[in-house]
Amino acid sequence: MSIIKLTDTARWTEVFSDPDLQVACFSGPLPASGEDFADALVFGQMRSGTLTLAGTERVVEPGEIFALEPGQSHGWTPSADASAYLMIHRGADAAGEPLAVASRGDLTSIPSSTPTPAHLLISGDPKQGDLVYKAGARGQWNVGAWETSPYHRIATTFPKHELMYLLDGWLELTIEGGERHRFAAGDSFLVTKGTVCDWNTGGLRKFYATFTPKG
Repeated sequence: MSIIKLTDTARWTEVFSDPDLQVACFSGPLPASGEDFADALVFGQMRSGTLTLAGTERVVEPGEIFALEPGQSHGWTPSADASAYLMIHRGADAAGEPLAVASRGDLTSIPSSTPTPAHLLISGDPKQGDLVYKAGARGQWNVGAWETSPYHRIATTFPKHELMYLLDGWLELTIEGGERHRFAAGDSFLVTKGTVCDWNTGGLRKFYATFTPKG
């Protein structure tokens, strides 16, 4: 139960693992082969260099995100200076959909979504939007873009693992005990399942990958 700010590492590094839910997060120079993730759903945020995806002409550039089904990472080709943050899930939540690649330039419009319930609000009347790029077959794995106007909500227990990449705005999370984490545009971070924290923002837009366990 923690909040982990991702940073660039000199070596390919596992920064988080939940063996029970088969979720892990990595940082660093991309492996030459994606075979280690061939059985996993993969969410990636390119940090530097480029990544050519097998079987396509698509090249992922720095700042872009990508989402792959099991098997789609096999045979990827990173440039010599390619580095990324990855969140993966090894499990039976594949949707069988084609891969997705997105950049902030794609976010000309995000569909409106149900806002944070009023009984959880400390301040603000948020207007929110959610654009889902990929949804797992069991509804546990989701990749997309989300935005909100300013609001502050009470502390609640995070029900999922979520990797976030802030595109605009800022976010401040205060966990039990008073430890405060503040993030700004360009930051990437992981909030793990079971973390108890509030949510205070002056408005933001983000890319995200989430894994929410189902009964």
